[in-house]
Amino acid sequence: PSTIFAPDWAGPVKIERMRAFGAQVIVLKDETAIIIEKFMGHAARTGALAVHPFDDSLVVCGQGTGGLEIERQLPDLDTLLVSVGGGGLIAGITAWFQGRIKIVAVETEGTASLQNAFSDTPDLEISPSGIAASALGGTRLGVLPREILDRLRPHSVIVPDQAVFDAQVRLWDGVRIVAEPGAACALAALTSGAYRPDKGENVGVLVCGGNAQPGWFLG
Repeated sequence: PSTIFAPDWAGPVKIERMRAFGAQVIVLKDETAIIIEKFMGHAARTGALAVHPFDDSLVVCGQGTGGLEIERQLPDLDTLLVSVGGGGLIAGITAWFQGRIKIVAVETEGTASLQNAFSDTPDLEISPSGIAASALGGTRLGVLPREILDRLRPHSVIVPDQAVFDAQVRLWDGVRIVAEPGAACALAALTSGAYRPDKGENVGVLVCGGNAQPGWFLG
């Protein structure tokens, strides 16, 4: 049994999939920080195992095993593009590679928590918005991801929503992959020109996230 605290902007597809797996999903209209407080309070009261979505060492390590798999399959990779929300995935991937390849963090204009974390106002929370907010809508980087990324500092780019939409369509037209906006965000850095590889640079794109509603972007 599991109880999941989710923001109301998480999206109906994601919420219904969690319920279909048998979870009790508590949907809240509060700010992310308050939702996290309620989730932690529930865990403390009930003795349940608390699993933070991105600011947990085991979660970050688990997501980092994606880097292990990628390196085994693509040993000649020079660069890997990764979408960013709360920072758990890119922190794990970056920690795995430890500078052996270039990691490029990709965010949308409405979900730029990483760029905000390393701006002149790092303590301000963003208000996630736009096409990828349901997946990449962290109001700020987690404490642990920020510590890792502050030390290893991946390259960072931002893409507009239209570029993400275009990347979704390209994924479908080219390889018949239905990707949610958060998953297509990393590809959008290439297809929009926000990241331009050098000649001969071997580039990988991590397409991560399975909560797309099939066909919604094809109309």
